[in-house]
Amino acid sequence: MNELAKWSDSLPESMPDLRKFVLIGREKMTAVRAEIRAIDKLGLAEEVRRQKLDEAQMISEAVLDAEVRIGTLTAGMAKVERMRTDLLPDSAVAQTKTQAIRQLGFSPKQAFGH
Repeated sequence: MNELAKWSDSLPESMPDLRKFVLIGREKMTAVRAEIRAIDKLGLAEEVRRQKLDEAQMISEAVLDAEVRIGTLTAGMAKVERMRTDLLPDSAVAQTKTQAIRQLGFSPKQAFGH
């Protein structure tokens, strides 16, 4: 949880850092859920299970907050209309908002919240 803990009180500001935070957070949630299932199967102490549930709650809240911030940032991105790329030099090809979202590693549904 070290990667998430370093941003526990304040989320990253930049889109690349938010992306990293969310992707690591999602993977950490997968791992914590697996730990909880193992605790249940092994019948370990309720206190251990409670600690893991608290950890899962903290991680999920942080990831949700980061996803909301990503949605806010992507809402402000300009939406590029389809352009005739044959009129533009190769280096000037415009990227649509959806393409930019996908390049960050998210689906439009994740970023736009639809």
